[in-house]
Amino acid sequence: PATAYSGPPVAFEEALVEVLVPSCGFDSCHGSGAGYLRIHEGQTEAEWLERNSSVLITRPLVVPGDAATSYLIKKMEGSSDIEGTVMPPSGSIDALRIGMVRSWIDNIPTD
Repeated sequence: PATAYSGPPVAFEEALVEVLVPSCGFDSCHGSGAGYLRIHEGQTEAEWLERNSSVLITRPLVVPGDAATSYLIKKMEGSSDIEGTVMPPSGSIDALRIGMVRSWIDNIPTD
């Protein structure tokens, strides 16, 4: 899907605080560790880069420089090759916020 975000490259901290924590990290969901994934403001980019899906354990949540193959984006967009349902289950995250997370991942240095 085309990204609705067209601003400057998004840094990890912005993606975490502006999108991941408010959209995914509240108490009833990943704030309390639902699905073996806990999302909170104290996290580092390095922690995210070490994570794989808790269900498809060979699939990294974040592939530096490649949002399209990152499982996190696939879950947010409801890709056909995910396990379980789109996140959030309501499908309520908008293209702008997904685009911000895509921008962060696409701009992670790969060297």
